[in-house]
Amino acid sequence: MSSNHNYIQDQVKTVVVIDSSVDNYETLLQGVDPNAEVIILDPNQDGIAQISSILSTQKDIDALHIISHGESGSLQLGTTVINANNLDQYSTQLSQWQASLTENADILLYGCNVASGSLGQSFVTNLSQLTQADIAASENLTGATQLGGDWNLEYATGKIDTRLAIQTPTLLNYEGVLLTPALVDESFKNSTLDTATLNWLYGNGLANPTPSDNLPFLTARTDRTAQTGGIPGVPTGTNPTPIDSDGTGALRLTSVKNASGTSLTNQSGFVIYNTPISSTSGLTILFDYYSYGGTADATTNKGDGLSFFLIDGSKSPIKAGAFGGSLGYAQNRNSGTDGIAGGYVGIGFDEYGNFATEVNSSNNTIRVGGSPLTGDTSIPKKLKLPVPDSITIRGKEIVPVATQDRTTSYPWIATYNTNTLPTGVNGIDGPSTATNRTDTGVERKVGIQLSTNGLLSLFFDTNSNGVGDAGEYVFQNLDIKAANGNIVPANFKFGFAASTGGATNIHEIANLKVLTLGSPPVVDLDYANITVPAGYDYNPHSADRGQISH
Repeated sequence: MSSNHNYIQDQVKTVVVIDSSVDNYETLLQGVDPNAEVIILDPNQDGIAQISSILSTQKDIDALHIISHGESGSLQLGTTVINANNLDQYSTQLSQWQASLTENADILLYGCNVASGSLGQSFVTNLSQLTQADIAASENLTGATQLGGDWNLEYATGKIDTRLAIQTPTLLNYEGVLLTPALVDESFKNSTLDTATLNWLYGNGLANPTPSDNLPFLTARTDRTAQTGGIPGVPTGTNPTPIDSDGTGALRLTSVKNASGTSLTNQSGFVIYNTPISSTSGLTILFDYYSYGGTADATTNKGDGLSFFLIDGSKSPIKAGAFGGSLGYAQNRNSGTDGIAGGYVGIGFDEYGNFATEVNSSNNTIRVGGSPLTGDTSIPKKLKLPVPDSITIRGKEIVPVATQDRTTSYPWIATYNTNTLPTGVNGIDGPSTATNRTDTGVERKVGIQLSTNGLLSLFFDTNSNGVGDAGEYVFQNLDIKAANGNIVPANFKFGFAASTGGATNIHEIANLKVLTLGSPPVVDLDYANITVPAGYDYNPHSADRGQISH
């Protein structure tokens, strides 16, 4: 669908919905067809309820245009984020839109990436079935070309007869994109961190240690002292300093050598984003990790792996969990080391394979439960062999009030071995011969999705499009909520940890994005004929239309 057009046809009854959270939405309003009715969504109200209330007074709408932020399988409408996971919760309201639409009505969704990937296309198709309208949506960025966007809606569920509702000159002059803003957007590539999200805990033992401790650090930061709420720079004496130029770095959790060049085993590091995130909202977490340059005998002595975890948002741990095979999340019952305080779910990218096991090589009980994937019936059930190059999920911290006994905490939930990895992902670890994260086979792009009802999915983004496509998922819809006894904290925090055990390895993180998905709020709308929220003054037919006061 092209943006090369004039105003939409006069005989077509058109409604244009604009979410007022869109950057510079007033600019877009200036180009809206004067024959269209415009609905401006109150950013503090449920957008689905607002649209449904207004449409209930309308008939014979030929075209409904929705201009809002989006991402794959998701639209932000006021306080509501409607997505592939919660679409059923809105099915009654969305089905009622049919009564206001003509038989051949079109709905155009302008949000970025809404139809991207299998998740996005499924979302658009299901929305089309609920509304009984043909829907067009974008598979990439929508908006300014200088930001990588365009105004083409590449995916459609049927024949689209409607053209865009905004004049071409207005579209060409718009300087933004309609992408859902990230809750956290931190590349870790620079010498300083994003000041909007400076609330990090870090350490390799206790949180925020003295600068004499080596890990973790920003490879592009010369100053060993961290920003307030930030992460320190490279250790003193490192050559070169910094390791990377500004804009090309990463967050390093473990190294293979110290500043003087001595090989380092038993390395560990962790970071925690110390700002709560609502647990009633779904999450999408995207990041790149790099694991490379470790012990030469990487086939049998990999070290050890890294983890991503969610914890109870009311906790602010002063240390991570046990390192080595517990990857900074789970406990070590043999040494008496607790797992991370408030742990809810830990995802281990397990190079050596011990995060999947219950015991160590001496048959000492370390963790709770282990993977049955080894299949060696001669080994006692308790003694599970390591599952190298695997991804293992462990559950929550369990602390009975009466006994304060944590021995049943962080139980094993699931393990996915190398046979489940997508084509093109050659194991969890990168080459031991690699000396830089840009070397072949080092980078892995990961996506983690937690739905509003507690279903966990993980994919490797092999085509680098930021969404999970068919063939990229390691697992989908693992019911973490049920595995954790249907107990969910009010809020989450998240973090990363890595360890090497008796081996050596570099573990790094970059290009972190965390997006939150909304759950439906309870809203009582007592107006039916209002097309703009209270406090807004907008007349689509006035000489100065597009000038809004609020």
